[in-house]
Amino acid sequence: MGRPNINIAFQKSATTGIQQGTNGIICVPFVNQSFTTSQATVKHRITLASDIDALPTYTYKASTDIKALLKEIWKGGVKEIVVLVFDKLKTKSAIMTELQNHNFDFMYADCLVIDTPASTSDIIAGTKDLNDTLGKMIFTIGQGIEGDHESILNIEIALLNATNGSGAMTKENLTARISGEIAGLPLNLAPTYRVLSDIVDCTNFSGTTIDTAIDEGKITLMNDGSKVKIARGVTSLVTLGTKPTGFKKIKVARIYYKVKRDIMQTINDYYVGKVDNSYMDKLNLITAIQGYFETLESSKLLDTGKNSIDINVTNQRNYLIAQGTTVTAMTEQDIREANTDDKVFLIGKCKALDSMEDFEIIFNI
Repeated sequence: MGRPNINIAFQKSATTGIQQGTNGIICVPFVNQSFTTSQATVKHRITLASDIDALPTYTYKASTDIKALLKEIWKGGVKEIVVLVFDKLKTKSAIMTELQNHNFDFMYADCLVIDTPASTSDIIAGTKDLNDTLGKMIFTIGQGIEGDHESILNIEIALLNATNGSGAMTKENLTARISGEIAGLPLNLAPTYRVLSDIVDCTNFSGTTIDTAIDEGKITLMNDGSKVKIARGVTSLVTLGTKPTGFKKIKVARIYYKVKRDIMQTINDYYVGKVDNSYMDKLNLITAIQGYFETLESSKLLDTGKNSIDINVTNQRNYLIAQGTTVTAMTEQDIREANTDDKVFLIGKCKALDSMEDFEIIFNI
């Protein structure tokens, strides 16, 4: 029989959600080069800038302390950095599996990519598993991670050449800076044209080159002549399939991920095994979800009046038939009120609010 199943699939016209969760927590997992024997994972929580300097010295690659990289992430205004230190015997697959036991919204993957570039497939597969199977609903950020998936944020390596007040930045520190900026944004803001005020210059490429990278699902920088900014806040998703176009945008994908994670966490914590599966209790759940939608609407995360949830009469009827119940003479209301054992069938629609990005203004003179 397995665990109680909460199958909440994100589709173009249907999603559900309940209570708001936290945002802006970024996880930095890496292999400490001095840990040569198997040992327990070390965890640090960074909630203040001073916490970074207080860390022990860890080398995430030969002769490179992790602290400079963490300071670049912190500049983005993240709420918290979760630092996970692994030993050298841990495989990328094992690391991705262990991440399910930690709470975060983003994962900065460059330290893992740097260690063994060929293992990006483990990082991509592990991220998809964390989201699609376990419902963690997290985003992985890194350079050269071509996941073709909304949860993978791929920073374009070829366009990463920049300087700050101290001179040329390493690619790792620059990607850390970009990652922190994206993770630190509130949900009502998109990374598109987000200015990195501490970066004074970056390599100038033609608009066509940047547009091509964006269309390929890559995050790039651009210099408009006076400031360096993120060209567009895109995910690595290129092949849509049945997914909505909005999943190509970081802001939109974050909102939908939040909604899915919130409902799963709330149902697991407060409903599974604790609430009777009566018609009235189903209506109470629906009311809670609708109230959640209204909260997100007032916060300008969801489009007002375009979010709803109700009993899925079709699926409920099919379940009754599968159980041998004769439904021919049953009205729709009878189907709605029918006993469905431990199964709950709901259907809804949800529409996230995107940001203004593309303009067409015509002046008639």
